[in-house]
Amino acid sequence: MLSFIKIEVKFSSDKQPQNPFLGSTLRGAFGYALKQIVCVNYKYKCAECLSNNSCLFYDFYEAKNSYHKYRFSKPIGEDNYDFAFYLYEGVCEKLPYILNAFYEMAANCGFGFEREKAAIKTISCNGVVVYENDKFNMPAISPSKFEIKDISDRCRLQFITPLRMKADNLLLRSKPTLEQILISIYNRLNSLKDIPLSRLPFEPLYKEGKSEIRFTDFSRYSNRQQTKMQLGGIMGFVEYTAIDPNSFALLQLGEITGAGKQTVFGLGELKISAI
Repeated sequence: MLSFIKIEVKFSSDKQPQNPFLGSTLRGAFGYALKQIVCVNYKYKCAECLSNNSCLFYDFYEAKNSYHKYRFSKPIGEDNYDFAFYLYEGVCEKLPYILNAFYEMAANCGFGFEREKAAIKTISCNGVVVYENDKFNMPAISPSKFEIKDISDRCRLQFITPLRMKADNLLLRSKPTLEQILISIYNRLNSLKDIPLSRLPFEPLYKEGKSEIRFTDFSRYSNRQQTKMQLGGIMGFVEYTAIDPNSFALLQLGEITGAGKQTVFGLGELKISAI
């Protein structure tokens, strides 16, 4: 099953972000800091660099037509810069580079156009504190393995950040079916594990109950493309009854992987709870 490391970064600063959706800001600042740390030759463009096959920055930001094996996790509307970050599978071996990039991002690079800097209070990896009191203390961190929690046949699925999905090649603006959500999670799992995509290996059984769904739009400015990009998607919740154990377990996995498109920005954040 899926291996992962969940990194949680908490700041001591009381500065409040102006943008309710921080995923794009965090990813942009992280990318700038990561390149400072791993780039071996700034004279070359990434596509022309002889080291790009082994470069973590190229893998995370420049590689085309691939599922990036990380994602940010940051709920909308929080009044702080605290965030979580997931590493998956083999990329977990790059943990020291990631942690150094987070320190560089906060202490020297800053966030957003104004390069707001913030002091890190703690960094933890899978619940183990590795940075505190202005210094790193790095015990051996082993990736966690996804484990199924208690199964229930009644649940509420919440879309914490916009779920961005396509149906018939169009951006979905209405309530997705459970099948669409499960297929997205299953495809992401296979991609993270470098397994060829395949059909969902079971038939979902469920009854749909109460729901509150809305389409929420956000935009970000892409420095690379020199244009605004839309990051809108579905938010709200859906309740299910008589849901089968396989579907419930796959939704639990979706809490770790996210679902839909552009999860690296923190989109497609899911939360499932028994009711």
